[in-house]
Amino acid sequence: MFVNVAGRPIRNNTFWATNWSPALTKAQNPVDADGSPDPDARRLMKRPRIHDLRHTHASWMLAEGMDMFTLSRRLGHETYATTDSRYSHLMPAQQLQAAEVAAAAMGRLRHRPSPRGAAATPSSRTGSSMETRSSSPSTERTLQTG
Repeated sequence: MFVNVAGRPIRNNTFWATNWSPALTKAQNPVDADGSPDPDARRLMKRPRIHDLRHTHASWMLAEGMDMFTLSRRLGHETYATTDSRYSHLMPAQQLQAAEVAAAAMGRLRHRPSPRGAAATPSSRTGSSMETRSSSPSTERTLQTG
């Protein structure tokens, strides 16, 4: 919620007519210092809605590294899924980072021997062709993917 100079809530209909719409008009039709149209100035090509500021804010927060859960709470979404469904496309770098973290974790994964002392291999349990080595120093077994 935004407040005016008197500390009272700014009403949408008042803000729209007295601030938002005039600002958009000026941004779409820039003038130079003497008030004449400035054909070389950058101009706003669309007429964004006030609600579009919310999406811009969310995008900027994600771009600066805010996590999705914190953003979800900041925006007041009832569930994390709401935020994720609207903004996850803005986070391809995080998806790549998550894949790298998973790959590193898999690279450190150690296979533990069964209680009888014999190491069960993933391929014997799952039909997988993953390579293993035992956990004893001479024949250390480590799961390796790929």
